[in-house]
Amino acid sequence: KKIFYNSVAELRNKVKNYALAQKAVTLVNGCQLIELKGYDRVQVNLLMNACDCLLMTSDKEASPMVIKEAMLCGCPIISVDVGDVKDMISGIVGCFIVRREPEDIADKLLHIFELRERTDGRNRIIQSGLDLSDIARRIQTIYEDVCRIHARK
Repeated sequence: KKIFYNSVAELRNKVKNYALAQKAVTLVNGCQLIELKGYDRVQVNLLMNACDCLLMTSDKEASPMVIKEAMLCGCPIISVDVGDVKDMISGIVGCFIVRREPEDIADKLLHIFELRERTDGRNRIIQSGLDLSDIARRIQTIYEDVCRIHARK
């Protein structure tokens, strides 16, 4: 049975459009939606590495962290065009931007299930300077700059 990972943070949150995800999954036999709620960081990492794909059906997002987490884990991604997701996953094999139609989502799910491959999203995150160590270095540099400026006063 294929396990299908869903980015819904709160099933009752209308913005996440769980109804669309649910309709799409009913079109594909053997899928199971797993809600991202109540798991700690270690468990999320394990889920991302164990699931077949991440689905995002949100009506609104900015720059969803869950997409970057999935990319770091090599998790295939299916997402509607929301926030910066299109820019983040563009050109990565196994990652798709879909129309807000259950049939299109189901079609991409079947494609991912046939491929049965992880993605190369991790390299995109590293090349973009969005991995945790790069971000930590940037934050440290900001603090050091602020301290230097403050010390001159």
